[in-house]
Amino acid sequence: MWKSLQMIAIPLLGLYVVKEIFSRHKTCITRNMTFILLLVLLSIVMSFVIWGQDIILGYRSTIQFLSIVFYFFLLKSGFEKKEIEKFVIFYGCLWIAIWCANLITFPFPVFGLQDVDAINESRGIARFFIQGNGFLYILFFLLYNKWLCERKKVPLLLAMAAFLIIVLQVTRQTIFFSLLIALYYFFKKCRYALHCTLFAVVAFFAIDVEIPRDSVVGKMIELSQDQYVDNSYGEKNIRIEEYKYFFTEYSSNVVAMLFGNGLPHDESSYGKMYTKLRMQKRFFFSDVGYAGIYIMLGALGLFVFLRFFLILMKSRVCDNRFLWTKMFVVYLFACNIVSFVIMTNVIPLCTVLYLMNENGKHEEIR
Repeated sequence: MWKSLQMIAIPLLGLYVVKEIFSRHKTCITRNMTFILLLVLLSIVMSFVIWGQDIILGYRSTIQFLSIVFYFFLLKSGFEKKEIEKFVIFYGCLWIAIWCANLITFPFPVFGLQDVDAINESRGIARFFIQGNGFLYILFFLLYNKWLCERKKVPLLLAMAAFLIIVLQVTRQTIFFSLLIALYYFFKKCRYALHCTLFAVVAFFAIDVEIPRDSVVGKMIELSQDQYVDNSYGEKNIRIEEYKYFFTEYSSNVVAMLFGNGLPHDESSYGKMYTKLRMQKRFFFSDVGYAGIYIMLGALGLFVFLRFFLILMKSRVCDNRFLWTKMFVVYLFACNIVSFVIMTNVIPLCTVLYLMNENGKHEEIR
């Protein structure tokens, strides 16, 4: 249902914002978003040229990435920064409410795209996939940054509550990177924070703390230990093997290496080839984000993405109240190393980039 709405809405939205897409007067962020949109459209053609995949099927498989037109919609609408912030808070809270409703009604979730049989409980708690989970992480960084700026208890408690929900998603890389980024900005802001944190870490390991193995944290630690043992006994790291394969063997010719293969659709012969790869080797685009970008958009697309990330890192956030936008961008590009989170968070990313575009002075950084 959601994809059907996207397939109808995105072309209409594209027509509505066509002037913004092809405008000559662009900031650095808008120019890069235009490049990426054109490369995504090219990837649909490439899936036809390289693999003979029908253009309509190529469009259907790429629909999530084409949501990038939402950025140009925000640009055309000219929403105030406070309005966008209210939208982010509302959507983040709504997502948490939906997640809680699923947890309460488990094993019969009310919302989400997965079947009951597909829900994973191996990490101590049921995992649901609900569209728009990027807004949960945006909400966490927003509340955390609010505490850094104001030093009041309420935003700190709310940020801690949001982080608890993140932990309960039991996805190790998202927990790790969101915590790492939060600590980085904490150390940057507070003079003695690093010393206090190091002391706390030493004290934690000095005291014999036993974490129950059947708890959520215990299950994640056990999973990490099992993977470490597998690697120690010669088992190859699956993500490293995926990166090797997708970068060196997947593309069949130089043109595909440069401009990409596009994304496969299950109903095409290209999609059937990818399904066979998943079944035989257990290799997935979703596990290796930058390899996924390379497969979809080629070396050119990967270069554009990485260059754009460096531009965003060098950019100034003039108003510290909106530093959370940069936190989320860093989080997203970091997590994309081990998961194709950029593809599933296009609208949250567009929302944040719109605010960065409005708030910062990016034109001077090329």
